[in-house]
Amino acid sequence: MLDFESTFIPMALKQFAEAGEPPNQLSRMAFKRFLERVEFSHNLHDKGRLYSEGELDRILANENWPSIISALMYHATGSDPDTQVWGDKTPKYLTNMTLLGEHFPTARFLHIFRDPRDRCLSVQKAWGGHMLISAQQWLESELEASRQLESLGGRGMSFSYESLTSEPRVQVKSICSFLNLDYSDDMLEFDRPLENHGDRNRSTRTQKQVVAGNTGKFLREVPPRQLRRLERIVFPFAKSRGYQPTVPDLTHAPLNRLEKLYCSIPHYYYSARYFVKRWGIIKGLRHALQRWRL
Repeated sequence: MLDFESTFIPMALKQFAEAGEPPNQLSRMAFKRFLERVEFSHNLHDKGRLYSEGELDRILANENWPSIISALMYHATGSDPDTQVWGDKTPKYLTNMTLLGEHFPTARFLHIFRDPRDRCLSVQKAWGGHMLISAQQWLESELEASRQLESLGGRGMSFSYESLTSEPRVQVKSICSFLNLDYSDDMLEFDRPLENHGDRNRSTRTQKQVVAGNTGKFLREVPPRQLRRLERIVFPFAKSRGYQPTVPDLTHAPLNRLEKLYCSIPHYYYSARYFVKRWGIIKGLRHALQRWRL
């Protein structure tokens, strides 16, 4: 499993595979330039796992773009292509499953959904994202994910974050069955943290195992008025995911244009600031724009 969000795969597929041109000398050079600009390569560099020029040339020798991407991911995760599978946990791919499924016909998709109120609180704590924008994004992405999962047939599996944290062994066994993998208790512990955008104060970024009890924080930490507005955005759809509002008989009310404008300014400002602090002005703004376009 990649220990950071790859973010580049849909962009690469749209720019190269969807163009219909097989890899050749010119397109491989263009792909090298593409990799130089994406967050994926910069993360590998910072972690000391960036491919060498020779390794990249061998990766690019594959005959099609999905195979090239797979080879990159095997390198990044340190997985053995003959005996192992690679995994990616980029949340933004939730609305790109159809595209990914088309180019990776043997891929399986694990859709992990979380109580939107806790999810929005987590985004706010991680980098200052506005909770109401996060709520609107959660609703839109979950609606789209539902449509795309239907089109994937039996290649997708949905389950809640809460079920994973409350009964990790049961849920991981179910995941292994879906992926046709042998279960081991070692899967409940990781050799390195898999979360790189956790709570800045009580960071889940250092955790090497499933964190139990990391639920229901919104009841203590979200002001009642803000919570009511958030719930009017995500309900009644959130009921289909097994969640209940704190106030019964809520009327659904997505953000209107004025609310979106008002809330988007701080939301995207803090998002850009997060990436600028991480990567510097040029790289940071580029990576922020790449994320927003996913």
